[in-house]
Amino acid sequence: MNHPAQWKQLTADHFGRQREKRSDQLMLDLLSVDCGLKSALLLDFSVSSTASLQSFLGALKQSVLLKKDLLVVSVGSDMLIVNPAAFEAGGNSCERIFSSVTFVDVSTNLNSPQLIANGSECLEATKTCFTTFLERRNSDGLGTVDLPIDAANKSPANPSTLFGMFLGYPVVYFYDMLLESGGNCLSMVPLVNFVVKGRLGESSVSQVREHTVMSFSVPEIFLDEVGSKVEAWFGVMKERRAWRDVFIDLTLKRLRVQFPAVCL
Repeated sequence: MNHPAQWKQLTADHFGRQREKRSDQLMLDLLSVDCGLKSALLLDFSVSSTASLQSFLGALKQSVLLKKDLLVVSVGSDMLIVNPAAFEAGGNSCERIFSSVTFVDVSTNLNSPQLIANGSECLEATKTCFTTFLERRNSDGLGTVDLPIDAANKSPANPSTLFGMFLGYPVVYFYDMLLESGGNCLSMVPLVNFVVKGRLGESSVSQVREHTVMSFSVPEIFLDEVGSKVEAWFGVMKERRAWRDVFIDLTLKRLRVQFPAVCL
């Protein structure tokens, strides 16, 4: 394992002692991004500024705990840590990346989720934001994406859709930001939760034995159409040997779930 004690100390130095307990999870998440197993990490805790997050990444790189130059991407009040190399393989353009993803419309005005056709205009604003990142990913300093989420905007980008693109999900949700009610139509809709798990060896000095690399859901009604695509996506992921620097095995698990409300 990649020196958990050093990760713990640097986590405390940059984010405070209250974050020490999560240092193992943060370490495994960032190592997964660093090795290219996943393309980004969406932070689920607040930091004081993008500068403090950049300082943390710089300290990890200086301590040889990370190998790659990872970027901090700010999307409104949310922050992601992104491996820009993940979007360079095969000369990935925005159109190529978007065409490889299945988009599901879960707007609150719908009776049930619907698949979105390739090239749909509803995704154009989100494509524009993602293109901005692709254009800036190799520049020095902070990569910044500002989402036009103002309801007065005629074609606002959808942050949840953008996050799904950064995280590399094969199936991504979209909902209409112009609707006054907001939200989505996933209440009590049967979903299949796909979870990629990484297993650590018994010799690991970390107390963690299994780590959730990523997790996303698909409406069960579309499972016949996208299930094989998800399996193929996972197959490509598992063929990348770099993840063996972090885990000894990867597995894809399925779980049927249903919730009164789903927050995206």
